[in-house]
Amino acid sequence: EARPLMETIDILDASKVTTEKFFKEYLSKSRPMIVKNGLKNWVALEKWSNEYLKQRIGRYETQITFSESDVFHFYGKKRDFRRMTIADYLDEFKDSTKKMYMAQQEVFAEIRGDVQQPWFSNILELQDVFLWMGAGNQVTTAHFDNSENIMCMVAGRKRMRLYEPAMTPFLYAQLQNKHTAVTSAIPNVTAVDYKRFPDAVVRSL
Repeated sequence: EARPLMETIDILDASKVTTEKFFKEYLSKSRPMIVKNGLKNWVALEKWSNEYLKQRIGRYETQITFSESDVFHFYGKKRDFRRMTIADYLDEFKDSTKKMYMAQQEVFAEIRGDVQQPWFSNILELQDVFLWMGAGNQVTTAHFDNSENIMCMVAGRKRMRLYEPAMTPFLYAQLQNKHTAVTSAIPNVTAVDYKRFPDAVVRSL
């Protein structure tokens, strides 16, 4: 029996979240949640600045995604990846004429101690810790991740659109990367071309 579509996402203060509550009410039911004040012990909140990151990891090269618009593609023909140092990226990424985005960069050992897994999620086996950084207004194509995600905001804001599994057919899902990734064929779900995707339904939370 299909469950009803969710209308809202719970927002809880970290002091009210226990491992048991996290597992029973959210993880086991595949329910998303927003936790406030969950990163108070993170060193990153105090130390992470352009100069600090340059000093610690600026010498390393990383893969940067470029785009002609604010929509970034990580699969298919439209993707544009280039290599550059973290220091160079920090100098250039806020230039609005350069559409660039650092996404899914594994956190370097020199700053790994600045972040910790939220205590209530210790029931999960932490597999990877990734870093995203952009100037703002980046849009990525809708996709499905094969593992549970805990997204932590060090600075700025991020809007995430979440879709129930029942919405998959209406998002024109397609397999990518030798069938290990699922993305939407719709380039930008915030501006759907209904002539190309007449059956699209992009109701999200």
